[in-house]
Amino acid sequence: VHMLSQVRARLAREAVGRKGALEFPFDRAQKQRGDGMQRARFGFVVALLAALVGTAGSAEATTRTWPGAAPCDRSLQVCVEAAGAGDVVEIATAGPILGNIEFNKPLTLRAQAGAAPRVEGSVIGGIASGSGTVRIEGLVVSEASIRIYQGSPGALVAEIVGNTVEGNFFSGHPIEVYDSNPGTSGSLYAVIAGNSVTVPAGNQTGGITV
Repeated sequence: VHMLSQVRARLAREAVGRKGALEFPFDRAQKQRGDGMQRARFGFVVALLAALVGTAGSAEATTRTWPGAAPCDRSLQVCVEAAGAGDVVEIATAGPILGNIEFNKPLTLRAQAGAAPRVEGSVIGGIASGSGTVRIEGLVVSEASIRIYQGSPGALVAEIVGNTVEGNFFSGHPIEVYDSNPGTSGSLYAVIAGNSVTVPAGNQTGGITV
């Protein structure tokens, strides 16, 4: 080790005046190894970021318009059934839309901007079988109830916002949110805001129940 140090010192003195710093083979090998490690680390970071971006992109919700392209060129019920969990279904017609609209997954059902869809049936909503958010927004509902039931072991957020509900309710309620399997289903959070409920005087069952 002492002799190697002496040789390196002598070579360093002889290199004085040359352009650039003196680099020994061992030093060069160490530097190349370090550069390789840096490139490896950089490549790992890039791959990780790409994976994260890809994951985030795959989790994005799809917005479907009804009536619109297939399968939303048929009934609204078919369009809702074709939507994936977490998707958005926007209604772009005033209707009237007849019949029930039922689903069993987290999704958003709302009026498209500028539209006021009128739904005439008996039930809008259903039992959520997966964790997430169910949102029903901006609909005019006549002689029908908006119902969201928790039937999943996962956490469910029920959002019923900005709807108009009107008609006779001798059974059921205009807006209902409840746990269909107490003791076995997951947590349930309800956001009910900005809705208008109108029922005629008489033997009615009430307005909103949670």
